[in-house]
Amino acid sequence: MLLQRRYRHGMDEKLKGLEAVLAKMAHDLRTPLAVVHTTTNMLLNPKYKFTEEQVREQLQRIQRNVEVMDRLVSELSELARPASEAATGDSRPTHIDGA
Repeated sequence: MLLQRRYRHGMDEKLKGLEAVLAKMAHDLRTPLAVVHTTTNMLLNPKYKFTEEQVREQLQRIQRNVEVMDRLVSELSELARPASEAATGDSRPTHIDGA
């Protein structure tokens, strides 16, 4: 019984840690996503008029935020890799065609 309680407690702590990481990752992804969403809506709205330079600046802003999201997703993939390797026993990279 004591061993089961310790195991369950350990799993609960790991779950709390995972929940915290996922909450932070969701927050970190929402911020650049909001910038991309807002900027895109603004550029597509016909009531706003932009110079070519302003459009280029806004597109660069979108690009920077997409790069942030890409890095975050890469980090998340790196975090998930050890767990998937342990589950499958396979440490080779997984490639998905067309992705």
